[in-house]
Amino acid sequence: MSEANPSKGPVIDPEFLKILACPKCRAAVAWESPSSDDARDDKLDGWLVCQGADCRLRYPVREGIPEMLIDEAAPPR
Repeated sequence: MSEANPSKGPVIDPEFLKILACPKCRAAVAWESPSSDDARDDKLDGWLVCQGADCRLRYPVREGIPEMLIDEAAPPR
């Protein structure tokens, strides 16, 4: 993984992203930049979003570290 990016661009190495999977449904995940609604969390770099059609949970990435815990995931937007 690379260092946290102040511009809030992807901080997950693309090769690492290819092997990550949603812990709930095992579907691939994709990078999503934080929105203006996320501005209150200054440590949030972005989200890893499940690509499973029935899941779509969002896992936060804070200071370059993916927090892929089902109980901590945000619901789909």
